Amino acid sequence: MQLEALVRPKSVAILGASDKPTIGRRLLISLARIGFKGAVYPVNPNTVQIRHTITICSIHYGLIGSIFCAIST
Repeated sequence: MQLEALVRPKSVAILGASDKPTIGRRLLISLARIGFKGAVYPVNPNTVQIRHTITICSIHYGLIGSIFCAIST
């Protein structure tokens, strides 16, 4: 079984990311802290920006082929 995309993803979408103290926000902070080099896509239709990162209102906006790991919070 290939787990490379899960344990070493090239990009991550965080579904339900929030600027409130949630797991999604903690994931954004943790990815930055560990120096994750891939693209991070915070997905939230109700906000424009989280921690200086522009949010995406839906993963349907051309990102499907770009996302290697999606985390729902």
